[in-house]
Amino acid sequence: MQAGDALGQKAEKDYLTDVTKQVLQSSSPPKIVISTVKPQALNTTLATHSNFSSPYGTTNRPKSRPKKSGCSTPTRSATESFLLDKERMKAKSKDESLKKLEESLHNLTSKDNGQEHVNKNQQDKIKELKIQINLRTLLHGQLEKQLSERLTERKKLVLLCNRRLVTCDD
Repeated sequence: MQAGDALGQKAEKDYLTDVTKQVLQSSSPPKIVISTVKPQALNTTLATHSNFSSPYGTTNRPKSRPKKSGCSTPTRSATESFLLDKERMKAKSKDESLKKLEESLHNLTSKDNGQEHVNKNQQDKIKELKIQINLRTLLHGQLEKQLSERLTERKKLVLLCNRRLVTCDD
């Protein structure tokens, strides 16, 4: 019994290797077919065509059984499982790269918002400094005007004093 199991496992492994090579070498996408096989039906078929002993005990079963209602569970072949795993891995890697891109976008957006805030603060400071410059320029102009008026008044006083001195000396 063990020798038969070993041969069956080797044959299955060889089949999977061949199918995997065909799938990888094929340029067109493989067709996935999910078959539904009940283990009891498989054992009955094997028991009728070979010297197969089933763990379900096929010897004492009646020839015709009533069909069970409900759906049978689909079984996947190794190739289908391999392809599904391969697609899952692709989807997982795409999800991870998408997540990294979203994180990068979030980081860049945060940096951009921070830079915009800094730029806005600098522009506000520039406006404030321009206002201060304009005010100081205006004040400077007024002070210059006052000084020139005082200077002209002083010059007049000096001239007047000089005239009085000249008249006093005479």
